[in-house]
Amino acid sequence: MLKKAIHKFANGETDFSFHTSRLSHFFKIQALDLYKIKDFAEAAAKKSIRAEHLQNELITNVSHDIKTPLTSIINYVHLLQHVEDPEQAKKYIAVLEKQSKRLQKLTEDLIEASKASTGNITVNIMPNDLHELLEQAVGEYSDRFDACKLEIVTNIPESARSVMADGRLLWRIFSNLFSNLVKYAQPETRVYINSVRTIDNKL
Repeated sequence: MLKKAIHKFANGETDFSFHTSRLSHFFKIQALDLYKIKDFAEAAAKKSIRAEHLQNELITNVSHDIKTPLTSIINYVHLLQHVEDPEQAKKYIAVLEKQSKRLQKLTEDLIEASKASTGNITVNIMPNDLHELLEQAVGEYSDRFDACKLEIVTNIPESARSVMADGRLLWRIFSNLFSNLVKYAQPETRVYINSVRTIDNKL
């Protein structure tokens, strides 16, 4: 039975079991080790599948989100081609600039998601002002928060402002959180964002 189990495991199969009561002490140890390896392999496989699922979901969501600014850019380019009022043209250009930046960010998110699937991400850890990054992210999403009638209430005390992190990746965390807020939060509600430093100096 042990030989059969080893053969199945060697071929990538983990649906095996056997009794160890009749095995000698030496083979019993080998059998128990085999079970440990089997459990580890199954856990690793589940983790990989879960990570792949989340990664695919992220890529799908970002790809879908790209359509919104892209459609807006196409529409405003068409309007700009036919506008005669210089002031109105400036407004259209401002919208184009804003949507272009949003499209650029979403494209970068998609690239980062692709890199994450291969583990090819460079992390640059340095001091960051959490309050400043958060305010910038809130400002970028202000129009969408207003459209959903969401009120953002932040509480970042001075003692919990500085954080060692990759500012670019931290920004993406805020961006992903706010994107989900816009999609799933109940309209006309308040969203509280607090930062607390723990006893072991973690945020």
